[in-house]
Amino acid sequence: MTRPPVKITITHRARAECLRLVSTAARTCCHRELIGSSVTRFELNGRVSTKERDEALACLVLQTVLGVRVERVDQSPLQGHHDLEICYTDGRIDAAEVVSARDPQWMRLSQAIAHRSYMGHADLTRLWFVLVKPTASLKELRVPALLRELESQGINQISDLGYGSVHLRLRNLGIESCFSTAPTEDHPVGFFMMPNVLTAWIGNGNDVVQFCNAFVADDLGSRKVAKLRRAEMVTERHLVNILTPDQLGPHTAVHTGEIPTQPPDLPHGVEWLWIIAGEWSAATRAIYWSPAGQWSEALVS
Repeated sequence: MTRPPVKITITHRARAECLRLVSTAARTCCHRELIGSSVTRFELNGRVSTKERDEALACLVLQTVLGVRVERVDQSPLQGHHDLEICYTDGRIDAAEVVSARDPQWMRLSQAIAHRSYMGHADLTRLWFVLVKPTASLKELRVPALLRELESQGINQISDLGYGSVHLRLRNLGIESCFSTAPTEDHPVGFFMMPNVLTAWIGNGNDVVQFCNAFVADDLGSRKVAKLRRAEMVTERHLVNILTPDQLGPHTAVHTGEIPTQPPDLPHGVEWLWIIAGEWSAATRAIYWSPAGQWSEALVS
């Protein structure tokens, strides 16, 4: 018995977000941020560690929202200390730890795809997005032939969840899904290869809280909390979670302004939780839980 194909629905929101991500990734950009009293230049060229970039972004968001000076502490000669100190004008000092949940396999795939992200093909009729699993071998992908076959069958979008020969082929290639849109002058026919950024696409504010609760409870999160608890002579403690695109459901929820309706499960001794959609672009959105017992949001540009 032939089973019907499994259909996927790519929303206009998803299409727009993919085009936005593509446009952002295509820029050759650097980001200048005022941190303390100095201007630090961060270039997206691999010469700056992800830890430094995460802490710089956290500094920017916290000092913008709180209106105070934020300094990096966990660096020579004070390595092993908490990451940041928040210095209030009345002399109070808070401690902050910055953490992100990057997937190393996803990062390797992202770096490999960055060298071949967009490819124009005049023999195609649409602009395609090919979402690749972290386990895929880019050397074995024959994307143009696959997309030509899809177009010849009148298929504009497909996932690997069906039972037909095309679905099996997608699974064997390590492709999670393909979807397309009409080309434009800015985005002509061809295709983008991207990590599987639509996994868990639909996210809301409470999904973000659940993700962070689980992350804080794991080994890395627990170590960060323990480090905060060791901070001496501080008034309050802040845990800063940088969401990256490999957690796109929570990342997109924060980026699009979703606000949680439930409180976080904060560990004892932690008063603040900051959740930042880590994206080096014109504006960065964050949500944060404060001792006032409510969620707030911030847009930092």
